[in-house]
Amino acid sequence: LDVRSIALAKARSVEEHCEQQRRQQAKVDEAKRSMIQHALDDQASALREEFRQALDGARAEDAELQSLAADRQQKLEHTQQSVVRLQEQLAVVRGELQQHERRGAAFEEACRDAESQSARTA
Repeated sequence: LDVRSIALAKARSVEEHCEQQRRQQAKVDEAKRSMIQHALDDQASALREEFRQALDGARAEDAELQSLAADRQQKLEHTQQSVVRLQEQLAVVRGELQQHERRGAAFEEACRDAESQSARTA
């Protein structure tokens, strides 16, 4: 009976010890889980911040590119207007040149006619 009581007491002691170790392991596991979760939350937060910064940078770059494109478009339109004005001026100058050439040809013809009449009368 004493041996049996001692054996039961030892068995209870072993069970209590095992239960205590399970509780301690559960606390350790919970602490590890909490630390891992905290590290994951920190990493997720850092990644979100990094993504936000990259997105802000991309938006700023996009705005700059749109501004440059608008500036180039404005310069292109100005250049096209200049080309149209120059083409109009060229047409006017060509018209004036043709008039001067016709007048010059008419003047030369009148001079030849005058010379030929002068030669006939002389």
